[in-house]
Parts: sequence; C-alpha cells; structure tokens
Amino acid sequence: MNLQEYYKSRKEMVDKAVKEFLEREELLDVSPTPLGGKRLRGVLAILVCEALGGKPEDALDGAIAVELAHAASLDADDIVDLDVIRRGKPSTWVLKGIVKTVVGTHALVSVALNIVRRYGVEAVEIFVDTYTRMVRGEIRDVIRGGFYEAIVGAKTASLWSAAGGLGALVAKRKEYLGLAKNYGYAVGMSFQIADDIVDVSKLIEQGKVLEVLRNPSAMAFIAYVGVESMLKLPPFEVIRRGLGYLEEQMKIMAMEKLNQWVKTAESYASQFPESPFKQLLVEYPTFAVDMMFEEAGWKK
Repeated sequence: MNLQEYYKSRKEMVDKAVKEFLEREELLDVSPTPLGGKRLRGVLAILVCEALGGKPEDALDGAIAVELAHAASLDADDIVDLDVIRRGKPSTWVLKGIVKTVVGTHALVSVALNIVRRYGVEAVEIFVDTYTRMVRGEIRDVIRGGFYEAIVGAKTASLWSAAGGLGALVAKRKEYLGLAKNYGYAVGMSFQIADDIVDVSKLIEQGKVLEVLRNPSAMAFIAYVGVESMLKLPPFEVIRRGLGYLEEQMKIMAMEKLNQWVKTAESYASQFPESPFKQLLVEYPTFAVDMMFEEAGWKK
C-alpha cells in the first residue's frame, strides 16, 4: 500500500468515526468544522500506532480527540482573526454567532478530553499539556507577540506532537513516546510553514505590503525565514525592487526553513523500528506539505 492509498483508507476511517461520535454525543449541531478537513493529524496518530505494531482501530479514539481539538482551535482562531470563510464556506461564528461558537469550542475540547481518558493518565497528561501549550501560543500570537517558532510550535505543532504521542501510547510502545512526539512536532512545523508561505505570498502578490507590515504574525514569519531586512527598507526602495522580488526572496528562504523541518521529521521517522509503515512515516511530512500547497493552488 502506498501512502496515497493508506491516507485515503485511514482518512475515511476517521471521517466516519468523527461523524458517528458527534451523532452519538448529540453534538452535530455544535459546529460544522469537525465534519471536514484533511484529517492529517488524526491519520498521523493512526500511522504512528501502526508503525509501532498497533492496530488502526486502537488509535481511532485518539484520532477523533485530536481532530475535535483541532476543530475547536480553528473555530476560535476564526473569531480572533475575524475570518469569515473556512474551507470555502462561512466560518462557524458567521453561521452561528460568536456566543454559540465559543460554547461549541468548549464542548469539543471537553469531549475530546473525555475520549483520551480511555487511554489512561499519561494520555490525559499529553492532551492537557498540549491544549495548555496551544492556548499559550494563542496568547503569544494575539496579545504578547514573540518569535515565530515559539508561537506556532505551541499553537500548532504541539497538537501534531500529541497525535504522534497518542499513537505510541496506544501501540503500547512507551519507549518510542519521545520520538513519536518529536516526529509529530516536526511534521507540524513543516505544515505550518507551508501554510504561512501561501498566506504571506498571497498578500504580497496582491500588493498588500502594508498589510503584511501591520500583521504581527506575518512579520514574525518573515523574521523567522530571514527576509525582515527587506521590509525595513524605505517604501520607495521596496517599490523600486518590485513586489515580485520581495515575494521571490521570501519563498526561497521560507522553503529552506520548510525543507529543514521536513528533513528533521524524516530523520525522526528513520529511527522507528522496521515495519511496512516505516517508509510511510518518512514520506508523510512531504505528503502533508504537498497537500497544503495543492489545496491552495500554489507551486513550489
């Protein structure tokens, strides 16, 4: 089974399981967000579990929990960022209002926590620690500011790390817990950098340099990839050099950072025990990044 086939199969499992869980818990009306998405985090939990000798069904509850927590974070982010579109449709807060959406995010996180309780105390600790890091990342992003990796590592990559960790716990291979979490973190960093490349590139392509300058998150990303010096130039100098040049330099340097994280994830994957799934672990970071770029219609 190649990675595309594997992903399709496990994604279908996660899609079905999430829908059935929300129906059973009478939460289908809370938010439409959990019913969509690429399921990359949930599939990663299952893949790590299988790579360590577990069965996909064993990791399915963990995949559900990760996907529900992810959906809750997206709904909250859309309110904070005033984003009115999510996955080509109106955001949850646009459809249901802010009050109902906020209540819905609490509901999704609480049921996700109840799910991971089935795996024991260590799984609960991973989940609680992860959500605490996600909230602190959001605080840095919205209120305090800070370095890019400190923000997205907490806000985004930590949930990918939890997915990897849950996969190892479910497979009953605690000796690989640290490795699995590090692997998930590196995949998550790769994915988020790809996401930010797309977002910042679009702003520059549209000539919205001032919007980039006024956006702390975009500026943190630009500082991280190393092109912040260009945005310190006088406006006339930026114009003289051209927005195309600015975008090109940003892409080149951002791709270097992205490739570093992909290689880091691949290095972690190479340390897993031999199995039919080991090569899929190696390929998964690039697969996730390519899916992000393809969905956005962006070419490397």
